[in-house]
Amino acid sequence: MRKFNITLIITVLFYILIFSIFLASSFNGLDPDFGWHLKAGEEIYLEKYVPWNENYNYTLEGRTWVDHEWLLNLISYIVYTKIGYIALSVCFALIGLLIFVLLNSCLLKKYFKDKLHYIFILIIEIIGLAGILSHFGVRMQELSVLMLLLQLFIIDKFNEKQNYKILYFLPILFFVWANLHGGFMLGLVILWLWFGSNLIAPKILNLFKIKIFEFKAKSGKINFYTFLSACFSSLAVFLTPYHYKYFSFMFEYTDTYYMKRIMEWLPAWNYPLNYIQQIYLIIFILIIVLFFLENKKTKCPLGKKINFWHLSVGLLLLTAAFKARRNFPLFFIASLPLITVATNSINKNNFKKIYFYLFKNKFIYFFLITGLSISVFLVLFLANFTNAPFENKKFCKFYPCAALEKIKTLPQENIKIFNNYGYGGYLIWKLPDHKIFIDGRLPMLQVNGHSLLEEYYEFYDKEKISDKLDKYNINLVLDRKHKAIKFNWFEKTFLGFKNKDDKPNPMQEYLSEKSDWELIFENNASFVYYKK
Repeated sequence: MRKFNITLIITVLFYILIFSIFLASSFNGLDPDFGWHLKAGEEIYLEKYVPWNENYNYTLEGRTWVDHEWLLNLISYIVYTKIGYIALSVCFALIGLLIFVLLNSCLLKKYFKDKLHYIFILIIEIIGLAGILSHFGVRMQELSVLMLLLQLFIIDKFNEKQNYKILYFLPILFFVWANLHGGFMLGLVILWLWFGSNLIAPKILNLFKIKIFEFKAKSGKINFYTFLSACFSSLAVFLTPYHYKYFSFMFEYTDTYYMKRIMEWLPAWNYPLNYIQQIYLIIFILIIVLFFLENKKTKCPLGKKINFWHLSVGLLLLTAAFKARRNFPLFFIASLPLITVATNSINKNNFKKIYFYLFKNKFIYFFLITGLSISVFLVLFLANFTNAPFENKKFCKFYPCAALEKIKTLPQENIKIFNNYGYGGYLIWKLPDHKIFIDGRLPMLQVNGHSLLEEYYEFYDKEKISDKLDKYNINLVLDRKHKAIKFNWFEKTFLGFKNKDDKPNPMQEYLSEKSDWELIFENNASFVYYKK
């Protein structure tokens, strides 16, 4: 009974720490898109209808858009305005915690062999947690991570029980998911991949006589049910307020220029490097490769076989994570079952001394409980708790809080703003009476023969700045100061990166030379020029 209580205490403290880390991440950085999410939620709350006409960017005047996060925006607006940012942060932190609790409960029942293996996977999870943290906080994409986990859980249950009634939950899941976040599109791809793998996998495994995969052949009747499930899940999207427009809107993403410029869409190997994500990706690849090499060497599977379906999803999301770092959280939850199975030979028989030292030494439990408790305290103590994120002193180092106050002192009737891309969401919420040039919602929409984001970056071409400012009749520029890129020792020594000179922002340099433009505000982060 005593050991059980200690184990329970450690488990509870571990999850409290996970919750604390997710909560703190909401106060250590403000999502650039948070402002427009609130504004869209307010529009739904007041108009009682989902957004359709473009009301925020003058560059997209007369265009339409699909708010694929409309329900989540509405809920976020209500919680934020009625209770506050702290309450909203708690809600999103609970979503992150729920992901880990569900993931571990599934792994614990099916794959863990003993305490040592469990500890090893918890260490892997901590590395993964550090990798996904930049994508969590008050971020709408969190819901897609949770929904994907639930989808994989339903599919696993069906593969295990082969009870078609389990499949009833998938269309319901996709109906909810399609109203919460556009990540449901990837979920549909995975759902159809599942149906395809059920048809093709048996033939491939039998043809090449591959015996290291766990795979249950499905009957024709079962395959028919999976097909119907995929069809009804796809059709469930048509029951949402946007109907077929969800799918037609997604075709706008054919222009991929944004994937070269927006940080979260950059490939894993692009600067700025996310070392934790790269370390996790390397660990995953090494574990899977070593597992297959060892099985090939011994000519028999070690422990459990790797599930062919899990490997298919894992490789798909591994590719997605390499292609765009925002997909790393999705890959993380798909990778853990594979890592757990591939490492299930780690047990107390192989590491008797380590096992005895970890689990038979009472001081280890004391230090572990103490360490977890101190970690929870430090994480919460150092968090930048605030209920007013748009006026918070720390966040205002990255957003134009002071600049906005200066802009509000100007005559408001004829202001036409060119704004920094990262300021767009902030301005939509804090400067609602003025349309802006661009924000994070629709950078891929076509404007003047190319994407809006390309149009935006043409403002930083010295030969085009004058024409662009005149074309849009812009008389106020709110932009971010250029900051020199300085690489660390590792990047300079081993990767060959060289520090770049501290050149001024081309827009700032151009306006400073024009007599008809006046610098009316400047601080360490931003500047404002106003046309006389």
